[in-house]
Amino acid sequence: MHDDPNHRGVGSPPSGLEAGRPDLVAELLHAAGPGPEIPNEGASRIKEAIRPQWLLEVAAHRRAKRRIWFVAGTAAAATITLALLLPRTPPPATAPAGVSFVIAQVRGESELVSPDGSRARITADAVGHTVSVGSRIRTIDGRVALAFGDGASLRIDRQTSARFATATLIGLDRGAVYVDSGESNNERVAISTPLGSAHEVGTQFEVRFADDRLAIRVREGCVAVVTNDDEHEISRGTELQVSSDGAVTTAAVEPFDESWGWVQSIAPAYVIEGRSVASFLSWISRETGLGIRFADPAVERFAKETTLHGTLPGLSPAEALATVLPGSRLTATEDSGVLLIDLTD
Repeated sequence: MHDDPNHRGVGSPPSGLEAGRPDLVAELLHAAGPGPEIPNEGASRIKEAIRPQWLLEVAAHRRAKRRIWFVAGTAAAATITLALLLPRTPPPATAPAGVSFVIAQVRGESELVSPDGSRARITADAVGHTVSVGSRIRTIDGRVALAFGDGASLRIDRQTSARFATATLIGLDRGAVYVDSGESNNERVAISTPLGSAHEVGTQFEVRFADDRLAIRVREGCVAVVTNDDEHEISRGTELQVSSDGAVTTAAVEPFDESWGWVQSIAPAYVIEGRSVASFLSWISRETGLGIRFADPAVERFAKETTLHGTLPGLSPAEALATVLPGSRLTATEDSGVLLIDLTD
């Protein structure tokens, strides 16, 4: 593939997460899928208070609100001066109004095929590049996340071929894509496959087409599905499958089921600068499918009044949670799809 004279590289190969994450981080990965950024030996659920050894914390008080700085890393003994001198990671790419999809996150090996047939490897340096109509993204052992609209996200799984037919229509030849429309008010995205199409109605959903079988599952909101023979509408917690002979079946799938893990592994980075802990936890909930419950009103008030500063470059939602909560004097315990948030002793 790379011997083709039309094939060109875009930037340097993407770098994965640093190796050697503490085992306790892995205990968060209830819903995380395989990938270099998530340890394989981790437990599947958050079981107890999280205490990663690689946290950097500096706390200060201003206007009766806690203000906490975070810089992800492994040097726990680093000083505040070092933390302030570390380079900032740029915020994740967002697509301005009227612009289609923008590359926001890259993991592993993928390629972009332009409308003229030329091919380019997609590397970490491609973040911020716009994918033009008529282009195709082919993932091999990698994944790609794209931003569109106002905070919306399209994520492409491994072994997927997706064509950007228009600014809002994705043709899926094989593999899987995930759509999170966020708060975007743009025209809704549709995913088309040989066995049918899925049209979002403000939601989070996955479309997977492989082995002549179409599977659409909804994590939040609802999706209109149009097949050759009928129309269906499926809502949160439902998976609909269509076989090549037109047979349709449905099944239940929890929003926090571990099969959603691949979506977390390619989630665009969350910018914590100036955000409250409560806002951060809302993002965690959206990315993991886990509900958030505070131990009591005082804990909820504390989370709303605690302001975060710094960066969390390259961390998955689970790893970000492991970094932020201990420095905020909070713990998280997962039970039946809900994270219970409490203050440390």
